[in-house]
Amino acid sequence: MLGVVSDTTAEGLVDEREAKKWEEFEPWLQEIERKRQSLAGRDHTTVVSRPLYRGQSNSQWKLLTTLERHFRTTITVGQYFWLVRAAKPFIETLTERRWNLPDELTTQDEEMLGIFPTKHPLFGGEGYEYLTYLRHHGFPSPLLDWSLSPYLALFFAFNDAEEIAGGHVSVFSFVEYAGRGKGRSGGQAGIHELGGYTRSHPRHFLQQGGYTVCLKENDAGICFAEHEEVFARADGEQDLLWKLNIPTSERRRVLNHLDRHNINAHSLFANEEGLARTIAFREIEAGIAKGILPAPVQAKRGV
Repeated sequence: MLGVVSDTTAEGLVDEREAKKWEEFEPWLQEIERKRQSLAGRDHTTVVSRPLYRGQSNSQWKLLTTLERHFRTTITVGQYFWLVRAAKPFIETLTERRWNLPDELTTQDEEMLGIFPTKHPLFGGEGYEYLTYLRHHGFPSPLLDWSLSPYLALFFAFNDAEEIAGGHVSVFSFVEYAGRGKGRSGGQAGIHELGGYTRSHPRHFLQQGGYTVCLKENDAGICFAEHEEVFARADGEQDLLWKLNIPTSERRRVLNHLDRHNINAHSLFANEEGLARTIAFREIEAGIAKGILPAPVQAKRGV
């Protein structure tokens, strides 16, 4: 039985649950799908989005982009455009790649953000390709990355998780459209899914990646906002979010199960580091099973 932490937390996270064992993950997914089918079956329903999934290795962490973690203050779209435009000649020279971006943004570009963000030079076409390239290579990004696969999200939740007594990882499921369209008042933040089909790093496709961006308008113009600002409104007709917390003590069991289905660091990163991490995990598990190696000791909180 999944324990309900809250229907709406202080941050507005709808339907946060706490599992005792990772086997409760599949029933949780089935419950979300039943909810989606129920929304889709209502009269006068339009689009109900397919879910996106995200894993985080600490249940206490907020849903933050790398740009938010880097600056910890509000950045406008215009400021970020200046930053990536300034970096572009250096990156193009060293990578021998090219992305077509305008020299500056127009008033029409900013107006487009509130209507069709994917028509904006940064969030559509070659601009979006450039942003996904930067995101995959560690450049601070306003894009929050998700996966179409709940099992890949489960892997990312546990892959780098530290087994701490009482600790939990989290898997999130996000549905943008719930069948009644979307809307918001002036000045409120809004989340936009940008889609997964763009020319990008091969990892983007191996990981079934997708991205969202959160935008709002203030006195400085259109700026980036935290996704949780939207979830705090807890609007049951759009931007639905589910969160499942799973004990970190389940890490080895989860990663062993996923590895048997070829979900591991090697298959998802396709590089030598991923290969080394996958082989290390398998051989350590084999050594533990044979009694050659000791099982890892669970860390204590704060140690």
